[in-house]
Amino acid sequence: MILANEMKQTQEVILKEETVIIQTSKACKLFFQYLELGKARLTTLVMTSAVAGYFMGPGDLDLKTLLCCSVGTGFMSASSHVFNQLLEVPHDAMMGRTKQRLLVQKSITTQHAVIFGILVGFFGLAMLCMAVNPLTCFLGALTWLLYVAVYTPMKRISILNTWIGSVVGALPTLMGFTALTNKVSLDGALLFAISFSWQFPHFNALSWYLRKDYARAGYKMMSVCNQTA
Repeated sequence: MILANEMKQTQEVILKEETVIIQTSKACKLFFQYLELGKARLTTLVMTSAVAGYFMGPGDLDLKTLLCCSVGTGFMSASSHVFNQLLEVPHDAMMGRTKQRLLVQKSITTQHAVIFGILVGFFGLAMLCMAVNPLTCFLGALTWLLYVAVYTPMKRISILNTWIGSVVGALPTLMGFTALTNKVSLDGALLFAISFSWQFPHFNALSWYLRKDYARAGYKMMSVCNQTA
């Protein structure tokens, strides 16, 4: 009888351990899916741009403001990438570079992705507004809006999408600058202009390499519309 009770207790412990392992595995898988949805590597570069802008501004270093600016900018970037992918599922499915994305493969539901995108965007805006300043929060919201509502649909309409995309790519640097200064000065505008100009050679080189994919998905890129470029 005692032996039977011990065996039962052992089995219960094993079952509990297996449950914990399964739950931990699911949590880890979901965490990495969130990283993929938010394009973690690209978001890290966006955060680095904000940090660079902060250090280029005139003023004293405040680690709390710097951290909140970086994290808030990262959250906004991740949110915009989620909604960009939500809008481009049928087009991503046509491109070799993007056909393995989570939403294309239905590895995560649309509803789940929407909730995640809304939550990280909300926390990003809240952090920028309350822990940095309203100006930086406004620039963050503007960046999100331009990327999701203007750049994303314009990619299939006009090559001017690259100009909008360049604005989006340059704004995080300005956000870092305004996080420190709380104003858009001539220095900040110059910093934005430099970052804006750099986007063109960077993206056009990439789009030339991917021109067949872009053409297949119906994207209006210079490398597709002007093959002699």
